Amino acid sequence: MKNDFKKYRLKKGYAESSIRVQNSHLRNFFAWMICNQKTVETIGYHDIINYLSDERKKSVKPAAIHKRLQLVRIYLDYEMEKGTIKENPANRIRLKDRQETALFPPIDKTELDRIYREFAEKEPKTKRDKRTHKRDTIILGLLIFQGLVSGNLKRLTIKDINLTTGTIYIASNRKSNARTLKLESVQILSIHNYITQTREAIREDRTGENHLFTTRKLDERISIFIRRLKKDYPEIQSPGHIRQSVIIGWLKAHPIRQVQYMAGHKNIRSTERYRDEDINDLTQQILKFHPIR
Repeated sequence: MKNDFKKYRLKKGYAESSIRVQNSHLRNFFAWMICNQKTVETIGYHDIINYLSDERKKSVKPAAIHKRLQLVRIYLDYEMEKGTIKENPANRIRLKDRQETALFPPIDKTELDRIYREFAEKEPKTKRDKRTHKRDTIILGLLIFQGLVSGNLKRLTIKDINLTTGTIYIASNRKSNARTLKLESVQILSIHNYITQTREAIREDRTGENHLFTTRKLDERISIFIRRLKKDYPEIQSPGHIRQSVIIGWLKAHPIRQVQYMAGHKNIRSTERYRDEDINDLTQQILKFHPIR
């Protein structure tokens, strides 16, 4: 096995020096499995969590814990490619030692739809407020129905919207893949009215002639909007929280590879962490590896 696993890692681009370091940690992992009566066929998600927890008790630093987890992933990927196991449980583990956003309880699709509908139906009093409300309704729809985040919204252009086919194109960037998503029927008329009537009337940024949103400091504007929204809907934490909820909802309705495409994830592991049945495990993991004090 040792030589075959080495060939596997060399093929994946790992250097000889990295493999030597990995091998010492791999021997430690094998020893842990023997002590805990685990085999590659029987080891599961919670077993790996326990292994990492035992390593932490040895005062292993967080960065090294992440490397231990990465090595376990590599090894179990190798065993999966061989056909020894059907699934790699390490792929579903995300540690919270690094400063990442904690997972909040997801908001279900029915509730998100209600929030959008109630917000869209509001009637601001002043002409100016009516215009900004139309823009904010478009933003909220793109957060709730397409799971976009501020970076996506900043890069959107008018050409990315196809009202004839009822779709929106999200360009790729360093972190995500390009994708074309369906617009909901409730979005189409409001987007059309915004583009043809409202957008030019509230234009602030003359440099972005083709941008869908021409508001200066759009990130800041979205943050203000979400803070105001939270007053009426305190269950909302952030645009990222909305996206988390949307992806979890998608996973209930679509195959995971389709959700990977819809979310723009470059790696299937990014999609797997949103599996609904794992949210409670992930919450416990956050408390276990990064307790709130």
